[in-house]
Amino acid sequence: MSNTTATPTIQIGNPLDQQVLTFFKQLNPTLTINETQSNDSTTKLVEDNNNITGLINILTHLYPTNSLLENTKSLITSTKNNELNLNYILNTIPNKETDLLTEDILTFLNNQLLLKSYLLNNKLTILDIYLFSKIYKLIKNLNKKQQLEHVNLIRYISHLRNLLNLQEEFKLFLNPNKFIYKPLIGNSSSTKKEDKKEDKKEDKKKEETKEKKEKVVIPKKEEEYNPNGVAFTIGKVLSCEDHPEATKLYVEKISISKDDSKIITVCSGLKGKIEKSDITFKYVLLMTNLKSSKMVGIESEGMLLASTLGEEVKLIQFSNNNQLLEAGDRVIVKGYEVCEVEKQIKSDKLSKKILPNLMTNENGSVVWKDNNHHLVVMGKEDIECVSVHANVPVK
Repeated sequence: MSNTTATPTIQIGNPLDQQVLTFFKQLNPTLTINETQSNDSTTKLVEDNNNITGLINILTHLYPTNSLLENTKSLITSTKNNELNLNYILNTIPNKETDLLTEDILTFLNNQLLLKSYLLNNKLTILDIYLFSKIYKLIKNLNKKQQLEHVNLIRYISHLRNLLNLQEEFKLFLNPNKFIYKPLIGNSSSTKKEDKKEDKKEDKKKEETKEKKEKVVIPKKEEEYNPNGVAFTIGKVLSCEDHPEATKLYVEKISISKDDSKIITVCSGLKGKIEKSDITFKYVLLMTNLKSSKMVGIESEGMLLASTLGEEVKLIQFSNNNQLLEAGDRVIVKGYEVCEVEKQIKSDKLSKKILPNLMTNENGSVVWKDNNHHLVVMGKEDIECVSVHANVPVK
């Protein structure tokens, strides 16, 4: 622990941090921590001469040698291909117990835990407690088949539930290894016959397996998607009105040309999250080659991009305070070949290949997959797309 001798007091800003702290104290019963409710969504440390926010930062400061906290700060901000980007996962997993986990998240976590007992170096860390607190209540929405298809993740959840001595609120299905029982006592002719039958069955299975392996065709590795096929476009919002038939939608008229000769209609779910005055006459980031769709009777011709942190939603902004920006400017992803945009992107590709890869990094820059691929204005590469939110999805 740090040099602080008094019992530390942590102001808890959200339910997830509250649950994580509860489990942390449960696994470290000798530690004494006072806790109060924060007046906003930020978890803070109340300590003289210190202004520390974020539960992991606070606990790492207080207990730097605690085994649950080792190496977590470096991993939590990692964005390398084969490492766990926990901030992205925590913001992608749904918050409501009634929501469903997507197949992408289930597969990702199941693969991470294929050869591991825990997320990091096979040692229990606070990252495991964070993930367990976020995902546990959502597992109950999976049926038996879904659980057995992601048995590594279910094994992990079952182990942590036992470790934390939690009551069994719902059943977890773990697929046991099949085995053949053979009696060890006795040497009757019937036993020998049974053994021969079993041996023949095993030989037949081996032969069938061998034939299947010989027939297996290794599929070609799918080419990496070039995000510059997406028509990321700078638009200027000319008007923003309430949707006449939908309580949660705005209808925006947005210019995507320098002389306002091309104006599109976009329906966005920003009502109740951003004031109309904070949208009108602002430059925004759009995707303009999506398949158009009717939203409660009004056809929407694009998608307006924003970042979300908890309940707070903010429009994507630009690093030069909009100087030199013009409606219709094209935005590209650095590091990828600049190509013609696709004629039309369907919703399936949008949800599986595009939105999961759009996020902000630790500095708030909008990036594709990792820090090497920033979104910038074409021909004005010093202008980046940015957000006030760090390490969150953009959608």
